[in-house]
Amino acid sequence: MEASQSGSSETLSKVHADAIAVDDDLDARILVVSSPILERLLIAAPIGVGLVLALGRFYVDDPMFGTGLLTVVIAFVVFQVFARRIPDSFARLAAREVVQAADRARFADFQRTTTRLLNDPLGLVPGVVFALFALARFPVVAGGIDRFLGNGPRSIGSAGVLMLLDMFGEALLGLALGLVLWRMLIVALRVHELGNRFDLHLKLNHPDRCGGFRPLGDLCLWNALLVTVPAIYLAAWIVLAPRTPYGTTYVGLHTTFLAVLAVLAPITFIAPLWSVHGEMLRESARLRAEVDQVGQQIDRLSRELLERSEQMSADEAAATAHDLEIRQANYKRTEQIPTWPIDVSLALRFSTSQLIPLLSLTGLGKPIVDAIDRFGKFVAPS
Repeated sequence: MEASQSGSSETLSKVHADAIAVDDDLDARILVVSSPILERLLIAAPIGVGLVLALGRFYVDDPMFGTGLLTVVIAFVVFQVFARRIPDSFARLAAREVVQAADRARFADFQRTTTRLLNDPLGLVPGVVFALFALARFPVVAGGIDRFLGNGPRSIGSAGVLMLLDMFGEALLGLALGLVLWRMLIVALRVHELGNRFDLHLKLNHPDRCGGFRPLGDLCLWNALLVTVPAIYLAAWIVLAPRTPYGTTYVGLHTTFLAVLAVLAPITFIAPLWSVHGEMLRESARLRAEVDQVGQQIDRLSRELLERSEQMSADEAAATAHDLEIRQANYKRTEQIPTWPIDVSLALRFSTSQLIPLLSLTGLGKPIVDAIDRFGKFVAPS
């Protein structure tokens, strides 16, 4: 009876411990935006403000700014996908047990700290800076503070309430953009810290072909895509602007910005994963020794079959051959040990996303546009 009660107590204790662990996991789940107000801003402001500015026809005479507005909206849509992947990526790492069991509590604390950093008040600083840049654009376009405050073209006096609405909308977009950039930076830094702070456990033959670490590769790909969106916008206008009234006025500036983004995109994709790559390399070196032992066993069995084939009975030869087949299959399965949390499909997706900006920088974009233009004139009715 006492043994039964003792067993029941142990079972209840285990259930209670498991419940605490589940609660701890839920508590550790990353919150990308913990403030309801900022969350609504990041979701609604870009599209809402964009629609208001578009319906107000603020950019009718300025397609470069109009397409820039569309680019900002697209970037925020990409950010929504990226934001959903942040908590899921870290949760999947925990579920796959790529972090050692002894580090589970530390990893939960790592996730909670990530939430705190993502929502740190310092994240408002880049938002305020971008909002101020957005507001500063208006006096610059008007030709100075005096003209902006007067009654000339592009002044408050001539535009009135519409100008104030435009300024408020662009400042709001700038604030939201700063919040996004802060979260991009924090995620990149936290992914990089993983390989330095934890003893990661590579999973052999994992279906993701990345040792169980593909969620990190996916996350960094979406982070890099946020850089690629404005790069595509700049690349398009580098090629198209000379064919429009803009001429070459902005081509030099756009080319400079595009060159910076072309360097930044692969850094955003690869640099955060470098420490994880280092951990995978160390783990693969240890596993490689074990795989090589299997190769030695295959050699030994192969020589045994060759040298003792006449001395073996049919059953012994069949057993040795079967053992050899098993070890050969095992060797083939474990021979390719992944050392990057990126597989071929992820690499191709990233390379494809960089195609348009790179074509523009290398000067190959213009011949393509010329060919499309000639084709349009050819099929157009006379």
